[in-house]
Amino acid sequence: MRTRRVIANSHANHPDIVGACLMGPEARQALDTLCDASDAMRQVIIAHERTDYTEERLRSGLLDAAIAQNPGHLVRSAARVLKAGSEGREPLASQERIRIEIYIRETLGED
Repeated sequence: MRTRRVIANSHANHPDIVGACLMGPEARQALDTLCDASDAMRQVIIAHERTDYTEERLRSGLLDAAIAQNPGHLVRSAARVLKAGSEGREPLASQERIRIEIYIRETLGED
């Protein structure tokens, strides 16, 4: 509900908005609301996480990009950092760099 109110109010008060970055792990509600509140095809819209939904929207052109992190790597990194802290040592910085992937329609490949 709050997401819908914020997006609708933002577009009602600022009709010149040209883009959005959807930061939550599930883009569906925010993107659906953007489509209701404005012409989403005339904006640059970036979502987080690669899901079936975001892939569909990338293929249709409604989303311009999706940014994804490897959740397994995040969990392993968190465990290593916590373990290093409990042992009183510094974690290995190069190992804890969290990589991201950026998907656009052209990099998704075929269905």
